[in-house]
Amino acid sequence: MARRDLTPGLTLWAVLVAQSLACARLAHATATAAIVTATAGWLMYALLGSSRRISIGPAIAVAAIVGAAVAGVRPEHLGASLAILTLATGAFLCIAGLVGISVIQRLVPAPVLVGYLTGVGVTILVGQGEDVVAGGTSSIAITGATIATVFALDRLVPKLPASFALLVVATIASALFGLPERGIAVIGSSVGHFTTPALPDGLAWADVRHLIAPAAGLALIVYVDALAKMARADEAVRPRREYFALGAVNLVSGMWGGFVAGTSAIRENTKPAGAIACVLLVITALSIGLLEDMPLAALSGVVCVAALDLVEWRALRHMLGVHRADFWIALVVGAAVVAAGVTHGIALAIVVALAQAFRRTMHPDRLLVTSRAGEHIYEPFSTKALRSSHGVVVYRLGATLFFANAQLFVDDMRRIARHAPATLRRVVVNADALGIPDVVARDALVASHSLLARKGIQLVFGNVHPAQREALSRAGLHMIEEAQFLAAVRESRTSRVQRADSVSGRFASAGPRSTRSP
Repeated sequence: MARRDLTPGLTLWAVLVAQSLACARLAHATATAAIVTATAGWLMYALLGSSRRISIGPAIAVAAIVGAAVAGVRPEHLGASLAILTLATGAFLCIAGLVGISVIQRLVPAPVLVGYLTGVGVTILVGQGEDVVAGGTSSIAITGATIATVFALDRLVPKLPASFALLVVATIASALFGLPERGIAVIGSSVGHFTTPALPDGLAWADVRHLIAPAAGLALIVYVDALAKMARADEAVRPRREYFALGAVNLVSGMWGGFVAGTSAIRENTKPAGAIACVLLVITALSIGLLEDMPLAALSGVVCVAALDLVEWRALRHMLGVHRADFWIALVVGAAVVAAGVTHGIALAIVVALAQAFRRTMHPDRLLVTSRAGEHIYEPFSTKALRSSHGVVVYRLGATLFFANAQLFVDDMRRIARHAPATLRRVVVNADALGIPDVVARDALVASHSLLARKGIQLVFGNVHPAQREALSRAGLHMIEEAQFLAAVRESRTSRVQRADSVSGRFASAGPRSTRSP
């Protein structure tokens, strides 16, 4: 093991210890349980995971969900409940890997995930603020000083693990000046102790049943967050391998008395540095009693800093500038998490994501190529654009045509028949996104063909792929070849009627149907 790996290993250990202690406070777990989670996360993911850039272990957002899931559990059952929740989460991840569910991450798009994490961050800040205020003036002062110092050190000495350094200094100061005797709350016996692997017991089935739904939600969040961070780190995603790696991490964590592990950071991890950190984590777990004098107010300050890091200000600003609908979705999801809590927020986030996806499918973008398009090939479908068209107009529906949006297609064709100028003779549908029409969509296409024909307008389909060709032919619809489709796009962008009429003539000479693939 090279000497150059020592400093990265020490830094990784310090970061993991500080994050573990912060997560332990949120998850209502002992400090030892958090250290065990960090150790299991590094060891199992190094063996089974596919990423070298992400760290698996205690994660702030995941710990907040864990804490909410076990908030009403009696103290004597807390350890068993955390273990069952963690084992169930690992089991769900492994089952998903066995089944081969490879699209589940699509249920939570980026705006929903950003909004969810923002809501979790705000919820943590509110909860910590209430605890700090309840501790009195001294608690408020210690927490405020911790937050300010961590931010200052991060800016002045970015390579220093500031949170860890502040916690060490606060613990030493607490022991030297007798802060517990002065009424300052400290971790005390909640540091816990190291145990051997064991299956949890002592819980009734009714208690276990209440943990199943949170475990399923945690499995989703852990998996989606890991894949999102891998994509951000520009790494190839291997979904099934990630399921098993994350599942194994949580199964081992649950057996050893830890809690649910998630993606804690994005950083370059070398195996020698990780091995050093892992050994130091085990030593930390065995000597955990040294942390008993750590002030809870200082730990709350570290938790608040971590919660602020959950709020992705840059992503929110980007969405506000690029696509405001995504920005508002993120805000709605964040507000829902704050209002309903982090556990119910998972279900609300999924509902919002599915509703948004279904809304976009039911109301997809509809585009036209007309003489107004200028240098742009397509422009939004509108009456004004229709009135500027002449012999040919090219129409594109930006989604698969099926029962939920078929009537929208018919309405657009009816609008074309009503508002297009008398010179319009042909509507060419760009079929690249239409997919294979179902029964309702097929009937909509046939009805559209008939209503346009009554106005003397021919409906044809271009850019047709082979799988669509047979379905459109069975419906008696007309198709054109690739060269004719490209000619239609060119001619629809000019305002000269005679050129549009000439291309219509060329289409007519080619015949109503074509069996050649584009």
